[in-house]
Amino acid sequence: LSPGLYTKENIMKLSSFMLSLLLLFLVSAPLLPAGAEWAPSWTTPTEDRPALDVPYVPTPPEVVQAMLTAAHVNSRDILYDLGCGDGRIVVAAAKERKVKRAVGIDLDPERIRESNENARQAGVSERVTFHQKDLFDMDFREATVVSMYLLPSVNLKLRPRLLRELAPGTRIVSHDFDMGDWEADRIIAVGTHTVYFWVVPANMSGTWKWSLTDGNETRQYELRLRQKYQNVDKAELAVDGAEQEMSAVAISGDKLEFTTEGAMNGRKHQLRFSGKIQNNSIRGSISASAKGPGRKQWTAEREDPSTKSLIDLPAEKMIQL
Repeated sequence: LSPGLYTKENIMKLSSFMLSLLLLFLVSAPLLPAGAEWAPSWTTPTEDRPALDVPYVPTPPEVVQAMLTAAHVNSRDILYDLGCGDGRIVVAAAKERKVKRAVGIDLDPERIRESNENARQAGVSERVTFHQKDLFDMDFREATVVSMYLLPSVNLKLRPRLLRELAPGTRIVSHDFDMGDWEADRIIAVGTHTVYFWVVPANMSGTWKWSLTDGNETRQYELRLRQKYQNVDKAELAVDGAEQEMSAVAISGDKLEFTTEGAMNGRKHQLRFSGKIQNNSIRGSISASAKGPGRKQWTAEREDPSTKSLIDLPAEKMIQL
């Protein structure tokens, strides 16, 4: 079983779905012909739609607002809502947060019709698009924000694509259900509901090398990183071949930061390295301790991309440094 699928929190949230199913059964079962078997309507394909993975349960307005706020949705964003239902998140993002563009995806044609009508009434049709498609068949790599209200099993199935296809720094919000052992960066309670928020991390695992010159002295650096999601599982730094302590190692989106001792303008300081990754390069600046001199630039290269590993593998399968 996938880690985190049957957590206490998920079981409690799923119970509300089960209660809805029970009520639906109690209402519809007496109307069935004798001997007929009852099945939830969304699991039965019809002429105009396939069977659905997730039943339609609307997200309350206050949760919609909490999701958009948690993800810092703004006018520069392209938002994709996976399992958009009646389009309320897409419409709110376009009308209230003035996003550049918003896209909703749902398998149910009735929901897509509702979504388009809601967008028309809100006056945002020119900035929103709705697709009647399986979300696993959609290309959503252009998204800067992804929102979803799916089931835990669907979240876990979707997780590898979110991590590998979305650009580092993309924000993800989920209503009520988490993504297993990928810990959320923030968890927000909204009444009886929960909003989970993640920032997609860059894959910074592997061995990075660079040199720094201060005065007449040039030193060679080698950083070995092992990463699990956005967390640094292991970090080792060597300077001129000798191990050196480092602290406050952090990954956030496409940014890496850490602190170690080093020289700047001929004096030793605690140096704070900060850089952004692009493919197999990290470029950024180094700042000295509070009373030290200004900044200098640094560029590190992952010279051997084979040292890079998947960041969502079980611990026992991660590469050994």
